[in-house]
Amino acid sequence: MTYPFKLVPVTERGIIPLALTGAGFFALSKEAVDYEIHLSRSSTRDMFNSMKQILKLWPEDLINRNPLPHMDRISAELEKDSAGPSIIGKLVAGSLSTLASNLARVSVGGRDNVHEELQERANKANAALGAQKDGAGRTINFTSELLNTRRGHPALDWGTRPEIGHFKVVYRMVTDALGLEYDMCRSRGLRLMTSPDPPCIGLANRDVYAQNAKLRAMEDGGYDRIKTVCVTQGEGNCASTLYEVERVEGGSGPPLYRVFGVWVPLVPVMDQVRDCIFAVAEAGAADGYII
Repeated sequence: MTYPFKLVPVTERGIIPLALTGAGFFALSKEAVDYEIHLSRSSTRDMFNSMKQILKLWPEDLINRNPLPHMDRISAELEKDSAGPSIIGKLVAGSLSTLASNLARVSVGGRDNVHEELQERANKANAALGAQKDGAGRTINFTSELLNTRRGHPALDWGTRPEIGHFKVVYRMVTDALGLEYDMCRSRGLRLMTSPDPPCIGLANRDVYAQNAKLRAMEDGGYDRIKTVCVTQGEGNCASTLYEVERVEGGSGPPLYRVFGVWVPLVPVMDQVRDCIFAVAEAGAADGYII
């Protein structure tokens, strides 16, 4: 994943050459936590405010690029349920045996039993559909208000509005920002990670918090194992695409690294970002390689 569409230098061997920056003594992921494990039970208000800080470092062209593609999917699902109420169908189908019993009792107790049963099922279906629409509406509000705040609209606070399952909402925001498929990322076990300084968020193929605990237990603190590298830097004020990499043990010559995480692109003007970058992808460089 590169953004915004600038080619990453690749050697004839299919690896990315790296030039050291003289910085990057502390990788972004070394302060990161796993969102689902450590933050998914936090209040919606707290995470709404945290995400506002994270989005401040997202470049404007990313914010305005195809915003909220999943809102269309949510709306389509709600329209589908309104036009052809699948919820009602499921609830009625789940009680066929009860309806059959009532039909058998028509001759004894009259038609009121059947009518009341159908009415009760319809009421439950309407209530379920209403709850689904309310939940989807809160999801859309969470995302749209975050993006509107980033676009310069008056800053809002979640306040006393109802709690939502914000983990899935934020995960989808991140996959949309990276141009990745939500379902594919989830099925492959990619984890949502977030780091506080600078505030950023991305995906990794592991629980970075658990990884950091193992690194701290090492004699050298895992100092030279995990790094943040910049694989592309757009022109002007375009964003930096940052990867988290781990050193591959063994071998001789320049060190080799393997990618295990990617951050949503960050604006390039932040000193905290530059200070974390250990190396940059550069054609002809030979200080190290991403394999």
